[in-house]
Amino acid sequence: DASYPPFEFVDESGRFYGFDVDLAQALAARWGVRAEFVNLSFDGLYDALLVKRCDIILSALPYDRTMTRDVLYTQPYFNVGQVLLVRPEEQSVSSLADLAGRRVGVELGTEGHHLLRSWNRSHPQQVEIVPFREREDLLQALAQSQVSAIVCDQVAAFGLVQGGVARRAGPMLTVAPLVGATRLEGARLVAEFQRALEAWQADGTWLILQERWFGQGEALP
Repeated sequence: DASYPPFEFVDESGRFYGFDVDLAQALAARWGVRAEFVNLSFDGLYDALLVKRCDIILSALPYDRTMTRDVLYTQPYFNVGQVLLVRPEEQSVSSLADLAGRRVGVELGTEGHHLLRSWNRSHPQQVEIVPFREREDLLQALAQSQVSAIVCDQVAAFGLVQGGVARRAGPMLTVAPLVGATRLEGARLVAEFQRALEAWQADGTWLILQERWFGQGEALP
């Protein structure tokens, strides 16, 4: 589903770009084959895999325990968990604990919103949760100092940090792994996928790929 930059997207000429696209092409080169991309709606990916319209799903795919009887998953290759962002000049915050009594923005109903509510239930020094319906309003609130920090997923955070709008404060707050998926008979493909990741981590290729699309971060959970 090439509608989720920077993982996968299509330019005006119809060419595919993104982290998953580069990953697929690198795998194909390693295996001596040519990568062919099939652009589908996200809700049609598993069906396409099972009827053999594709051999592997690489599309910012979250692990789904309910699908393990039907498909094989690779090891996680990226973490899109929640992160804490503050304004670039804010140097006193490195965790939620540093924000006790202060306003923290989040998109309404998101994983980050649930995370903050859980934090307040389990910590005596609570933060003031400020939910926003629109991401643009959330970002504006941070820029205008209406909130001291925001919580969002790592993909959203990437653009803000790269653009100098925000600074990531501390380690990731949650783990949300992305995986590849293939058919049940694809155990060899899964094993080769893992060997490729291990080799690229060892020789620096993985870091180059990661930094091209996400800067310095935490690609593997």
